Order: sequence, then structure tokens, then C-alpha cells
Amino acid sequence: MALSIEAGAAKVGDGTDMAEGRARIPYRGGKVDMHSISATSIKRVDIDEGEDKPVSIRIYMDNPAGVFQIEEVIGKKVETSGISKYVELIAIENGREIKTVG
Repeated sequence: MALSIEAGAAKVGDGTDMAEGRARIPYRGGKVDMHSISATSIKRVDIDEGEDKPVSIRIYMDNPAGVFQIEEVIGKKVETSGISKYVELIAIENGREIKTVG
């Protein structure tokens, strides 16, 4: 658990760095597993003012495998950040909202 709002924000901010470029090198190097496949499906992450909570993090993907990254990476960071009551995560696959977390 983060000990301050600032630490929680930094933790969540770190989790938003999940766009496909991060997995490009391991994937091209032959590492094909759920982590690399789900990471390559994340195309963009936007942070905006939320509708239900003050902060909305929208994760755009082209494959539903990206939900794994949302649940296992950023979702866990948000849960343990101490600021989860201020953050909503929204998964969007090919322009269609498929899942809201938190």
C-alpha cells in the first residue's frame, strides 16, 4: 500500500506505461506468452477527467488479451495505491468499451 496520495499517483502513473512498445523487443525476440501477447495488444492509454471518479484511465486495445494487462498490471497497482476511490479504469477494444474496472 502506498503511504501518501503522491506515492499512489506515482504508482498508478507507472502502471499506465503499458502501450505496445514495451513488449515489442521481447515479442520479436521469441518470447510469446500471455504477458507479451497482451502487452502488444495495448495501443494507447489516455488519462482524463472521469465521469464517475475524478480520474479516468482509458486503455485502448485491438485484442481482448489486453484485459490481462489491465487486471494484472495496472489494476493491481490501482488497488494497492491508496487512491483507488479516485480512479476508474476503462478498457476499450477497437472503439468499443468492453470493461470497466473499479
